[in-house]
Amino acid sequence: MKSNKINLGIDGPIATITINRPEKKNALTDEMFLEIIESIERVKEYKDCKIVVIRGVEGVFCAGRDISSFQRIQKLSTSYEIRDEYDLPAKLNFALRNCHLPTVAVVQGYAMGVGAGLVSWCDVALVDKSAKFSYSEIKLGLAPSMVCVELLRNVPKKKAVDLLLTGKVIDAIEALSIGLITSYYSSEIFEQKVREYIEDLVSKSKTALIMEKSYLRSIEDMDYQNAVNYGIEISSICTASEEAKEKIDAFLSR
Repeated sequence: MKSNKINLGIDGPIATITINRPEKKNALTDEMFLEIIESIERVKEYKDCKIVVIRGVEGVFCAGRDISSFQRIQKLSTSYEIRDEYDLPAKLNFALRNCHLPTVAVVQGYAMGVGAGLVSWCDVALVDKSAKFSYSEIKLGLAPSMVCVELLRNVPKKKAVDLLLTGKVIDAIEALSIGLITSYYSSEIFEQKVREYIEDLVSKSKTALIMEKSYLRSIEDMDYQNAVNYGIEISSICTASEEAKEKIDAFLSR
């Protein structure tokens, strides 16, 4: 059953997935997890799309997983039974990682628990300076392992360990300093700067965006030599595309 709390909007090259549950600070129910995953998949139907944006409503990104999930977990007695409860966050992680287009988290207010996970799982994070982040599961006696793999690829290990073992809340300034986010802006210019960044991103070749994301994802598990060799292949494919030829022609004719 659909929650109607996840909205997918298409505006030319921009697909925007909006978390729309302000009465619960955009906390994610199971249905909302599935709808975000479904929305990411549906973007493939729109051939003009170049990027996927994820954002919340009313000044909050995502306060984490809905309390109903924890209420359900409390009724389960074995780790085998509980295991299924973590399939949805894992599937959302994979959906964002394997999305063929670049993903952009636009963050205002709280990004807690799985909300902070969403920030980690997106390729780019543009943040209002007032935003707050916490991998808060540890405070409930839980191991925030669903975000560990990507977080350790984003920030220095000791910083990641600090965040994961304490569940402390950090602000946008600290989040930028450790590499968790891409940029932050004051609230007065936030939407303008987000718009400018997104407009710049979608001005790029779709083929190049897709191939570069694929390349960056693939080389994480490659040795140095194979990564360089694969880079030659990716660059060759992009350079052979019609869009690249047109842009190079335009550059040369200036």
